[in-house]
Amino acid sequence: KRVELSMCTNLLSKNKKFSELVFNEQILKLCQKYFNLDYNKDLDNSFQLNFIHSRTIDLPSLPQNLHVDGKIPGAYPPLYASIVIYLDDVDIPMGPTRVVPGSHKIVKLPTKYSEKKAKLITGKKGTVIFLNASVWHSSFKKISDKPRTVLILSYNRWFVRQNFANPFNLSKKFISKLTKKQKKIIGIYNYSPISTDDKKLSGRF
Repeated sequence: KRVELSMCTNLLSKNKKFSELVFNEQILKLCQKYFNLDYNKDLDNSFQLNFIHSRTIDLPSLPQNLHVDGKIPGAYPPLYASIVIYLDDVDIPMGPTRVVPGSHKIVKLPTKYSEKKAKLITGKKGTVIFLNASVWHSSFKKISDKPRTVLILSYNRWFVRQNFANPFNLSKKFISKLTKKQKKIIGIYNYSPISTDDKKLSGRF
């Protein structure tokens, strides 16, 4: 049955193939550059995965309201990065992502009038959009009857709570195969110990 909008959340816990995207070197290099501060050279510890979701608009739909993903408009230094990957060719009838350039510097939430300044981002299947999560953005109205699916990755600074506690959603077997750098990206070292027993801790992570 077709529905207007559907989402699949926490994809990494559902299929480990998504780790190829989560640990993609090009994406991580962009994140390193984005989250780096002039006085912070410890790039390996500066950010973590927040979530990876899919979002499908199956039917014609109204435009989504402009919003921010980072919870705090105009946040600086930035706390979140949002990455949108088109899994279909997206032209204007398909309801592309729209953004208001420069809005990541505005310390307030968007209104209906802000839509006049929005720019549409069309692209072929595989297009990757890297956003400061404080940028005002949304999907545009969709008039096509074809489904449009995107993957959304969110990364945040290491001290910000993840939407999903990733280390506790993944199997011990999967975690045991990760490199130290990958464990940092998952956020494994950013949780307080749940036991004073070192054996229990090492057995978990």
